[in-house]
This record gives sequence, structure tokens and C-alpha cells, in this order.
Amino acid sequence: MAEFVCNICGGKNSYSGEPFDRETPGCGSCGSNLRTRALIGALSTELFGIQLTLADFPRVKSWRGLGTSDSPQYAKRLAEVFDYRNTFYDREPRFDLGNSIRKIRRRSQISTTSYYPARSSSTSLHPFTRRSGTLTTF
Repeated sequence: MAEFVCNICGGKNSYSGEPFDRETPGCGSCGSNLRTRALIGALSTELFGIQLTLADFPRVKSWRGLGTSDSPQYAKRLAEVFDYRNTFYDREPRFDLGNSIRKIRRRSQISTTSYYPARSSSTSLHPFTRRSGTLTTF
């Protein structure tokens, strides 16, 4: 049986070799699922060039980020290390992608979303960050 370290909480987990379902909790410590861990893995690689656990993300408050209904499992930590704000479509702080792209593009260097509707195209999110920014979706 193989092991993996959860990049959300740092917990060590056993892996049976069976395929992961992206929505089924896979970490025995924090309950994170594959989609959440993949999002943080991709964000870590894009920002730092290596895989880091969320706890090991360095504090860079000069990097501004925007979350769109991000999970509390990682949103709190992102707010601790970046100038990051999590937003929601249906409650405050509110964010509607269709009405806010130009305003956000000038401000955000990092944007995350784990909900990306199938009817959207990646080109609709292309202007979501500055030219040198990172958009991570899953």
C-alpha cells in the first residue's frame, strides 16, 4: 500500500491503488478530496515551481488573489499568506464573473476556482488575471 501526504493539512494517508473519485474525501485528517488537493498542487507549482503543502506556502502579501467560492479548507490559509479575498456568487462578498472581468484583471495576480461550469470556455476566463498572473481552475 502506498502513502501520500495531503497538501492541504500535511496529514499522511494510505492509498490502496484504487482510482480516486474527485469528489470523495481522500484525506483521513482533513477530509479533502482529489479536486481540492489538485487545485492547491497546481497553484503551488504555478506560483513557486514546486509542490508545497499549504502550510509551507510562504507569506507574500504583495500578491493579490481572488477566490470564487473557494473551500474554507484552503481559503483561510490563502488569506493568511497573500492579499487574498474569497468571494461568492450568491452572498457577500459577492462576485459575478460576467460583470467584473476588467476590474479584477487590473488587480489580481492569483485567481482560483474549483467550480468551472462545462458551458464556459477557457477563453472566457483568459482576461481574469493580469498578463503575468495565474488562473487555477478545476
